[in-house]
Amino acid sequence: MKLLTFEVYGDLFGININSVKEINRKIIYTEIPASSPYIIGLYNMRGQIVTVFDIAQMLGYSSEKYNYKSEGSIISSCIILKTTGTDIAAFAANTVRDVISAEGLIYKSIPLNVESKKRENLTGIFELEEGPLLVVDEKKLFFSK
Repeated sequence: MKLLTFEVYGDLFGININSVKEINRKIIYTEIPASSPYIIGLYNMRGQIVTVFDIAQMLGYSSEKYNYKSEGSIISSCIILKTTGTDIAAFAANTVRDVISAEGLIYKSIPLNVESKKRENLTGIFELEEGPLLVVDEKKLFFSK
């Protein structure tokens, strides 16, 4: 399995690369009044409307510290996910890192001391030299709600 890695609050996360449609930089979005706090807004991707989520809030981080906006209504990095239906989802990330291969890495289940909001949206953890890589369950996080 290959994982696209990204950071949230200094924690390293990974998402299955097969679930990623594309990565867009400096996207302009439109805010939705009275929407869920998990929704940043809507993004027009070549004529297709994409809902952009705040993955930090979805994983239980405080939105006050997570700075995904570069200026105004522009997001510095946005990961667009593939879907089987007509809806497309995306999420903002401060730093998109590398694609890594999980082959040969030590895979562990989610420890009980991980906050419940994170734990319920992760599939497991890979041990890297730089620390744990938390693997996001994108189907559960974005497409089951």
